Amino acid sequence: MKIQVRMNTKGKCVEIRTCDKTQDISAMQKSEEFLKAFMCGFDLQDSIAMLRLEDLYLETFEIKDGKIFFLIFYKEF
Repeated sequence: MKIQVRMNTKGKCVEIRTCDKTQDISAMQKSEEFLKAFMCGFDLQDSIAMLRLEDLYLETFEIKDGKIFFLIFYKEF
């Protein structure tokens, strides 16, 4: 992926950015999806699948009673 990732401990957030060696323009989006999946509790192997598959993305929503559900969508063209 060749992106830069760091944990900002003061802001309690993960920061990602491209660098001179980044070749793929979608690297930021793929990395964001990977980090979101991993932080939501998916296994590492499942999160890595987010990097490999082009049409796989993660969407989350919250129900009013506080439960969070995860959906994975795969677009087939």
